[in-house]
Amino acid sequence: MYNNIMISAMDSHSGKTAICSSLITALKKRNLKVAAFKTGPDYIDPMYHSIAAARVCINLEPYFLETDFKKDELKKQFAHYSKGADIAVIEAAMGYFSGIYKEEPRASAYAVAKELNSYVVMVVSKDNYTKVSDYLAEHGDKFVKAIIVNKVNKEEYLDIKKYIETNAGLLVLGYLEENKAFLVESRHLGLYTPDDVKATLETLEKRAKILETTVDIDLLLSQVEEINTDDFADFSYEEPEKKESFSVAVAKDEAFSFIYEDNLELLKSLGAKIVFFSPIHDKKLPDNISGLWLPGGYPERYGKELSQNISMCESIKNAVESGLPTIAECGGYMYLHEEMKDKEENTYKLVGVIKGLTYPTGKLQRFGYIEVSAYEENMLLKKGESFRAHEFHYWDSENNGQSCHAMKANKSKEWDCIHTKDNLFAGYPHIYLRTNVNMAKRFADRCRAYNRL
Repeated sequence: MYNNIMISAMDSHSGKTAICSSLITALKKRNLKVAAFKTGPDYIDPMYHSIAAARVCINLEPYFLETDFKKDELKKQFAHYSKGADIAVIEAAMGYFSGIYKEEPRASAYAVAKELNSYVVMVVSKDNYTKVSDYLAEHGDKFVKAIIVNKVNKEEYLDIKKYIETNAGLLVLGYLEENKAFLVESRHLGLYTPDDVKATLETLEKRAKILETTVDIDLLLSQVEEINTDDFADFSYEEPEKKESFSVAVAKDEAFSFIYEDNLELLKSLGAKIVFFSPIHDKKLPDNISGLWLPGGYPERYGKELSQNISMCESIKNAVESGLPTIAECGGYMYLHEEMKDKEENTYKLVGVIKGLTYPTGKLQRFGYIEVSAYEENMLLKKGESFRAHEFHYWDSENNGQSCHAMKANKSKEWDCIHTKDNLFAGYPHIYLRTNVNMAKRFADRCRAYNRL
């Protein structure tokens, strides 16, 4: 197996996502099996990389799994999800050193590269290529080995290539001209999901051909060392004790799609059978389920459709009130409210488990990495126990709950959050079970107990 390649940049909006998914496509055309990853709390970009790689793209979370908190856990995750691949490609989130505010490069893509000894390719433009040397020297980086120059013509590229090779001593792999094929459509909240897989594949094929024309991918592969997969033997997940299986219904449709794949994989390892359903299109919850997970997404875009599906709203409310173990995060938590207002000021009645209104604020609320601790024992946590999470939402609630306490990773801000009951854990924080595996085990136990009723 080749060592992993990370595509990074000095800042966001550099074209990393389009270049990364195009590179994955080009490598697959060379009959290489590619494992795809994305650093940080991102749900959209992994959708593109999953389509390109034809296998699920996994988030490598440098805050959730940082070394002093979960020793070797990031390596375990990488090893687990790289199995069977010839090469791994990682897209770095934001800037290479961007991490926890005022504590950079903590929880940055650089932290992941350092942990995995990545071969880092940095995307630069004609506006920032002269800053590369100073940018990397600031933190003593030794993992950035090569450069791709984006949005330049051939003449500009030749001058930039000479400058970088002379002044930064980095390998320059090639360039991309400004091309409509590489434009990523901006949509709701600045995000765009690849709703049409066939159209996305066609776009990726087109981009890969363009990339191969001016970027030397064979040169890149010749520079990336091969590694022995036996080196990962000590970084495999422990097999949990096998117990009776149970079924968990997970919402998945246009309105709900933001869930970490690793959450599902961890639950599966504990005996869960995942049953997907649509709160928009299905009339009720699936039969014979023992648990429910309502993940994040865009419920605010589908308020009318969700509200009009009265039978589903009633099905979920009755199930939760009857004791069905339920986790709801961000968009799923919004869906549980009595009412939701959209950005056009329309108000829709929803499930009604959570009292009050969820409403748009016009700006990001409590954005970033957090640690959440429990004031009281609940379905997932013991009193005082905690887990790491993140928040990303423009909507807020009249009723955010007071069962837990959240604190920013840099300790700059704190607040109360989360609604809990014996069978409910609902709030804005996006949950990552691997930060506290006991949460997954308790949810599984609660589901099994419900199954026996």
